[in-house]
Amino acid sequence: EAGRNADPHQLARAPQQARALSLLAGHPAGVNRTQLEAAAIGAHVLRALLVRDWIERSARAPAQTAVSEIVASAHALNPAQTEAVTAIRAARERYQAFLLDGVTGSGKTEVYLQAIADCIAQDRQALIIVPEIGLTPQLIERFQQRLGHTPALLHSALSEGERLHAWLAARSGAANVILGTRSAAWVPLARPGLFIVD
Repeated sequence: EAGRNADPHQLARAPQQARALSLLAGHPAGVNRTQLEAAAIGAHVLRALLVRDWIERSARAPAQTAVSEIVASAHALNPAQTEAVTAIRAARERYQAFLLDGVTGSGKTEVYLQAIADCIAQDRQALIIVPEIGLTPQLIERFQQRLGHTPALLHSALSEGERLHAWLAARSGAANVILGTRSAAWVPLARPGLFIVD
């Protein structure tokens, strides 16, 4: 969000900062990370504006997707997947561990997606641990398409600021879905509901 004292005319020698202020001026309610990335505005530009107290950072919960939209986009499950999802749903009010066994391409991710959708519908958070960073881009896209949520990411290839932002979003409950590698297992969750280790 643009602060009150912001003056783009003072930024003749900082065109990226001036461009960031112009973008924010056109969005009084603020912009999100996706909009900033689309405009090619980097974190260093925002830090400079934050130091000048010309912009403010605010943590907002992602827009909630209606449960009917999630269910409507779900794929038909085969009998084994249906059995797995039913067992997970039956245990939602107590702690229980499950082992989902299957070869690559057998449909485990679809079971995860259904379980995560149920978790979000209960206003709980889901943490998904993947074995390597290389798997995160394809999962992010799939989660966005199916769940309507962009997962908070936690892995070593992110900057310290990006990791801190995701950690704070998980701790505050602003992030409903958190995706990361092994170190993400230590992130505090405000409303834990589902923990998937892939």
